Amino acid sequence: MEEEKIIKCDIYLDRIFFPKYVKRVESGEYAIFSSTISKRIEGCEDLKTDTLKLKGNVCTLEYGITYKVYAKLADQHEIYGDTYEIIYINKVMDISSKDKQK
Repeated sequence: MEEEKIIKCDIYLDRIFFPKYVKRVESGEYAIFSSTISKRIEGCEDLKTDTLKLKGNVCTLEYGITYKVYAKLADQHEIYGDTYEIIYINKVMDISSKDKQK
Protein backbone atom coordinates (compact mmCIF):
# COMPACT_ATOMS: atom_id res chain seq x y z
CA MET A 1 0.00 0.00 0.00
CA GLU A 2 1.41 3.37 -1.02
CA GLU A 3 1.68 6.04 1.65
CA GLU A 4 -0.40 9.17 1.01
CA LYS A 5 1.75 12.13 0.11
CA ILE A 6 0.98 15.30 2.05
CA ILE A 7 1.90 18.67 0.59
CA LYS A 8 2.69 21.62 2.85
CA CYS A 9 2.74 25.16 1.51
CA ASP A 10 1.71 28.77 2.01
CA ILE A 11 -1.07 29.90 -0.31
CA TYR A 12 -3.32 32.83 -1.07
CA LEU A 13 -6.89 32.66 -2.34
CA ASP A 14 -7.59 33.02 -6.07
CA ARG A 15 -11.23 32.03 -6.53
CA ILE A 16 -14.04 30.49 -4.48
CA PHE A 17 -16.01 27.86 -6.44
CA PHE A 18 -18.29 26.75 -3.57
CA PRO A 19 -20.25 28.25 -1.92
CA LYS A 20 -21.13 30.26 -5.04
CA TYR A 21 -21.15 34.05 -5.26
CA VAL A 22 -19.40 34.78 -1.96
CA LYS A 23 -16.37 36.95 -1.20
CA ARG A 24 -15.63 35.24 2.13
CA VAL A 25 -16.12 31.81 3.72
CA GLU A 26 -16.70 31.60 7.47
CA SER A 27 -14.72 29.32 9.79
CA GLY A 28 -15.95 25.72 9.92
CA GLU A 29 -17.75 25.88 6.56
CA TYR A 30 -17.03 23.59 3.62
CA ALA A 31 -15.43 25.26 0.59
CA ILE A 32 -13.95 24.44 -2.80
CA PHE A 33 -11.47 27.05 -4.03
CA SER A 34 -8.36 27.64 -6.09
CA SER A 35 -5.23 29.18 -4.68
CA THR A 36 -1.73 30.19 -5.69
CA ILE A 37 1.30 28.81 -3.87
CA SER A 38 3.37 31.62 -2.38
CA LYS A 39 5.87 29.37 -0.56
CA ARG A 40 6.58 25.65 -0.99
CA ILE A 41 7.39 24.04 2.36
CA GLU A 42 7.37 20.26 1.92
CA GLY A 43 6.13 17.64 -0.54
CA CYS A 44 5.54 20.14 -3.37
CA GLU A 45 8.47 19.06 -5.52
CA ASP A 46 6.31 17.09 -7.98
CA LEU A 47 3.75 19.86 -8.51
CA LYS A 48 3.96 21.18 -12.06
CA THR A 49 1.97 24.34 -11.36
CA ASP A 50 1.76 27.10 -8.76
CA THR A 51 -2.04 26.76 -8.59
CA LEU A 52 -3.86 24.36 -6.24
CA LYS A 53 -7.52 23.43 -6.17
CA LEU A 54 -8.52 22.64 -2.58
CA LYS A 55 -11.63 21.37 -0.82
CA GLY A 56 -12.67 20.81 2.78
CA ASN A 57 -13.66 22.58 5.98
CA VAL A 58 -11.77 25.84 6.29
CA CYS A 59 -10.85 28.61 8.68
CA THR A 60 -12.24 32.03 7.69
CA LEU A 61 -11.19 32.49 4.05
CA GLU A 62 -10.66 35.99 2.68
CA TYR A 63 -8.92 37.44 -0.35
CA GLY A 64 -5.50 39.05 0.28
CA ILE A 65 -4.58 36.80 3.23
CA THR A 66 -1.83 34.16 3.26
CA TYR A 67 -2.69 30.71 4.63
CA LYS A 68 -0.58 27.71 5.64
CA VAL A 69 -2.14 24.52 4.29
CA TYR A 70 -1.45 20.80 4.55
CA ALA A 71 -3.35 18.73 2.00
CA LYS A 72 -3.45 15.34 0.32
CA LEU A 73 -4.47 14.43 -3.22
CA ALA A 74 -8.20 13.64 -3.35
CA ASP A 75 -9.20 13.58 -7.03
CA GLN A 76 -7.40 13.46 -10.36
CA HIS A 77 -9.29 14.61 -13.45
CA GLU A 78 -7.99 14.86 -17.02
CA ILE A 79 -9.91 18.05 -17.81
CA TYR A 80 -10.25 19.82 -14.44
CA GLY A 81 -6.92 18.84 -12.92
CA ASP A 82 -6.05 17.61 -9.44
CA THR A 83 -8.06 18.47 -6.34
CA TYR A 84 -6.50 18.31 -2.88
CA GLU A 85 -8.33 17.63 0.38
CA ILE A 86 -7.45 19.95 3.25
CA ILE A 87 -5.94 18.32 6.32
CA TYR A 88 -4.94 21.58 8.04
CA ILE A 89 -5.42 25.23 7.13
CA ASN A 90 -4.69 28.35 9.16
CA LYS A 91 -3.98 32.03 8.59
CA VAL A 92 -0.28 32.98 8.55
CA MET A 93 0.44 35.66 11.13
CA ASP A 94 3.22 38.18 10.57
CA ILE A 95 4.91 38.79 13.93
CA SER A 96 8.09 40.38 12.61
CA SER A 97 7.72 43.60 14.64
CA LYS A 98 6.50 44.59 18.12
CA ASP A 99 3.47 46.42 16.70
CA LYS A 100 2.38 43.37 14.67
CA GLN A 101 2.79 41.14 17.73
CA LYS A 102 0.21 43.23 19.60
